[in-house]
Amino acid sequence: KVRSHNGYDIGMPIGYPIVSVASGTVAVIKRGSESAGNYIVVNHEGPIVGELDHTAYMHLSEILVKKGLNVNKLHLAKES
Repeated sequence: KVRSHNGYDIGMPIGYPIVSVASGTVAVIKRGSESAGNYIVVNHEGPIVGELDHTAYMHLSEILVKKGLNVNKLHLAKES
């Protein structure tokens, strides 16, 4: 079952560097999710768009960060 969301899906070539859209803290790291593959969630200190206070980066071929890491447009992972 596909679930709708209010986010933006931005496709990138395999191996393309992914960066955080705003500074924050890596809150979730998940590997092998059936629907999202490898993904991370970054919590931001305040809303970055409307009420949005986090961003998710899904379908990553490699995760290069650890939970709890503070990021500021840091290279996060490579798209799968």
